[in-house]
Amino acid sequence: MNTEPEGNDRNNISGVTESTPLLQHDASPENDAEQGRKTTTTVQTPVPWRQILTLCAVRIVDPIAFSQILPYINDMLRDMHVTDDPARIGFYSGLTESAFSLAVMLAIYPWARVSDHVGRKPVLLSGTIGVALATLSFMLALNFPWIVVSRFVAGLCSGNSAAVHSIVGEMVDDSNAAQVYPIYGLSFPLGTTVGAFIGGTFAYAPLKWPFIFRGSFFEIYPYAVPSLISACFTFTSVIFGAIYLEETHPDKTKANLRKTASSDITIVRSLEPPPSALTLIRIPRIRSLTISGFFLCFLSSSFDIVFTLFAFTPIPLGGLGFRPFRIGLAISISGIMGGLLSVLGMPRILRRWSPGVVYWFAMGFWPLAFAMMPVLNTISRWKLELTMMPEDPVISVPSAESDPAVWIGIVIALAASKIGCMAYGCNMLLVRASAPAPNALGSTNGVVHLSINFARAISPALTSSLFAFSTQHNILQGSLWAWVMVIIGFIGQYTTRVLRM
Repeated sequence: MNTEPEGNDRNNISGVTESTPLLQHDASPENDAEQGRKTTTTVQTPVPWRQILTLCAVRIVDPIAFSQILPYINDMLRDMHVTDDPARIGFYSGLTESAFSLAVMLAIYPWARVSDHVGRKPVLLSGTIGVALATLSFMLALNFPWIVVSRFVAGLCSGNSAAVHSIVGEMVDDSNAAQVYPIYGLSFPLGTTVGAFIGGTFAYAPLKWPFIFRGSFFEIYPYAVPSLISACFTFTSVIFGAIYLEETHPDKTKANLRKTASSDITIVRSLEPPPSALTLIRIPRIRSLTISGFFLCFLSSSFDIVFTLFAFTPIPLGGLGFRPFRIGLAISISGIMGGLLSVLGMPRILRRWSPGVVYWFAMGFWPLAFAMMPVLNTISRWKLELTMMPEDPVISVPSAESDPAVWIGIVIALAASKIGCMAYGCNMLLVRASAPAPNALGSTNGVVHLSINFARAISPALTSSLFAFSTQHNILQGSLWAWVMVIIGFIGQYTTRVLRM
């Protein structure tokens, strides 16, 4: 990736132009990488592993809080009698997650701007405390509006993710970024795995272990245990981060001047305020990252939401008929695959190819991930003899959760989705390299993640509504939604073409 400025003033890193990179350095033939490959460095700056791992320990609680509700949210809404139509459960669960994502979208840029002024650590810790309190509120929910409000508040507090990404960008440089970002990216799939395990295992804790979880509280709140465990993790991480995590903002640390060991790159504290969002979006590469980030998040968020709906939905309506424990098991398998890919695959891949090439390649796996869903339902229809009662065609329909062929297909679909999620790490690397100045990193992350979280805000409701429409009208055996997502997947890959250069 070529980040050489085209202007004449190459030492003014606070000036914002369309091609001004984050880190200034002299251009020479030795500094140019082979086309489509990542530039190699002779000396690598030591990685601040203690700080990176501390940040990951704090970051992991956010996906735990998010994913712990996924295995049981559909059952929870059904038990609340939000609707008596099983095909419409997905619509309401989609609204629940849309409330969360809408709040993140509204909060992410303000959080990023605040972090540019007051520092990253206060924003990270205060937002994490809010996530813990919102999780406890969700635990006490007795009706659908309460659930929506709790998720909305949790989303407002989770909007500090842009500041979190900025912390990583300020901890690393060009020589070690490709090594650190995959490890940092592991926190999300690992958190998703832990959260799904907690939700799937403890969703019916009072029924499974009545000798432990007994009393009127657990009778009133049968889904309280997963949220309680998640909140305990979150409060613990806040204490851990407050003690061990250090501030990284250039203007808020003692060191305002830093040199990397790999070259004569110098970062100088800028006295000028960060550029506005409008100024940033005019930079071509940031604009491309914003658009492609929208499609990436739309696809990944849709997959996360619709996979649980698809697994929960009875086979005749286009799903698999899984129980919460099996849904949680599948999500956990997905998280394990994502973690292995982040640790073992991403560093090697990024040493060989540039982030832009890997970004384009990873986006190409989303059509496969969605195309596998109709195949899985077709396998289930072939394998199982469906016996439906005329008065209620759902009650006596068997599940495909024990069929080996179905689980092989699930692994293929989940693996494709995790390869697609590699694009998130590449997006962070490209954002760091495209920021016009060090003090603009938080704002740049905020602009890109505003688009990402806009996609996260609209995708659950849109995708779950499309899913409900497809199953209610039995269009393409309830699989119309999947083929629409396949088309969107191809469009998403097309938007990354500029970043391959």
